[in-house]
Amino acid sequence: MKLKNRQNRKPNIEEFINSADSDHVTGNDNHAKEEKKKYKRVTFSLDEETKQLIETLSIKSTTSKTSNSDIVKIATRYLSSLDNNAFEAIVTKFK
Repeated sequence: MKLKNRQNRKPNIEEFINSADSDHVTGNDNHAKEEKKKYKRVTFSLDEETKQLIETLSIKSTTSKTSNSDIVKIATRYLSSLDNNAFEAIVTKFK
């Protein structure tokens, strides 16, 4: 009967061992937490020219695969890093 119990427990032990992801095994817990960002789907309208510019910029990146969403995020972060005068100049020029 003990043998039978061991056989029943073995899959549970294997399941437990195999359930650990590589971040926990290697001690990279913080890395896993950093990657879990919550994204919200946002819908807004663009004219065809702006849509094409975003698509062209996403293809233009040669260092890594860059999506259209990445282009919008990068542009937003860049604009938010500008001082007020530079930001207003860009808004005036491209609005």
